[in-house]
Amino acid sequence: GEGASWVLDEQPVGLVVAPESPTALAQAMARIVGDANYGRQLGAQAQQTARSRYNLERVVEQVEGVYRECLNQGDGR
Repeated sequence: GEGASWVLDEQPVGLVVAPESPTALAQAMARIVGDANYGRQLGAQAQQTARSRYNLERVVEQVEGVYRECLNQGDGR
């Protein structure tokens, strides 16, 4: 997808706008500001997604996986 749209792959945690489009950005911001419930909903879902996706245990597992991959490639496996 465009830009960081991959962040929005699972849950509605934000809005994707076309790059270099101030009009699209303004419209997205107006939508969130104009509908406080929608904005709160997006914020709460984003917080939940970030906590589950980027908690310490999960990040450590991912880093360890990268190290294992590098070590395995280094010895010809």
